[in-house]
Amino acid sequence: MPPITFINTHTNHTSLLSSAAAHRLHGSPRFQFRSVPDGLPNSTNPDGQEPCQTLHQVSGYLRTHFLDSFLEVVAGVETPAPCGFMGFYQAKVLLERGIVPIEGSIGTRLGHTPRKSVFSTMVETAKEADKHSHMIIHTFDELESSLIKELKSMFPNVYTVRTFTIAFESNNTGNGNRTQELEPQRLQFMTEESECIKWLSRRNPTREHYFLWIIRSDLVDGKSAVLPAELEEVVKERGFITSWCLQEEVLNHRAIGGFLTHGGWGSVIESLSSGVPMVCWPFTGDQPMNCRQMCKDWEVGMEIGRSVKRDEVEKVVRALMAGDEGRRMRTKAIKWKKMAETATGPDGSSVQSVRKLVDEINMFSIN
Repeated sequence: MPPITFINTHTNHTSLLSSAAAHRLHGSPRFQFRSVPDGLPNSTNPDGQEPCQTLHQVSGYLRTHFLDSFLEVVAGVETPAPCGFMGFYQAKVLLERGIVPIEGSIGTRLGHTPRKSVFSTMVETAKEADKHSHMIIHTFDELESSLIKELKSMFPNVYTVRTFTIAFESNNTGNGNRTQELEPQRLQFMTEESECIKWLSRRNPTREHYFLWIIRSDLVDGKSAVLPAELEEVVKERGFITSWCLQEEVLNHRAIGGFLTHGGWGSVIESLSSGVPMVCWPFTGDQPMNCRQMCKDWEVGMEIGRSVKRDEVEKVVRALMAGDEGRRMRTKAIKWKKMAETATGPDGSSVQSVRKLVDEINMFSIN
């Protein structure tokens, strides 16, 4: 059976190779990693910082150069977030029905429509999805049952697969030792940071409120963020700042009471699977759609508006941590966590999807 191939941009591929994840999978015949150009130089800047691009710059480069490089590596498989993908897919539907014209003034017939370049990308993505025979979606059936049902009516082979790491970590043998065969292999693009877990373990969540703030080293124009000295002094008493963490492990820590996130799909799934309610500050891509889902449909989130003021942030955080709405959200989040665990149980929806997918791959191998 051929190995599973993961394709990253050169920059992310380099970061992966420098992390502990590369050593865990070194020499494994079951996995291989390939990369495609992303338009960044291979060397670091004179100040030692890794080169960086904005999302718009990366998207622009990949839109022009990705296909040729990608075809040289392997044929692709779509891996969308369900609500985000369906939202993007409707761009093609609107175009086909003549509701939204590409040329001219976009937005004249609808209250709000993405700008032309973004809308065109959505349409192209939807058309490309129509060409694929198999689709793997990072979710579980119970979370988006009606949406998954609709997707399965549109595409011939849809597989819903939730991340199995948490399920594996909670699976213990009778003597309390974790089963060796189920030891998860975590993959992340940055060097592991264990200090934040040690710091959390020293906190008492019933007596104090505090924060763990993750600021990537390349967050501001590819350079390290420089915080005011007075802020760092205050943080020493009430918080901990670091550049990276194992998010899944942090979210499952007993000291965590809430999660402030932009609403990326991976973070949403991990937070739901950990039973942690969220404060969402959506920015781009599918984040606004994911935010609406968590706030309106799943009732596990609160949204911060685009014009963020400290008073508003304080109000939302207090409501999440100590208010009645926060308690209701926490109860809902625990229910979703149990459903996520069921999905990765012996007969859960994710397990069944994986089995079906494996059978399909084996059939391809035989043929």
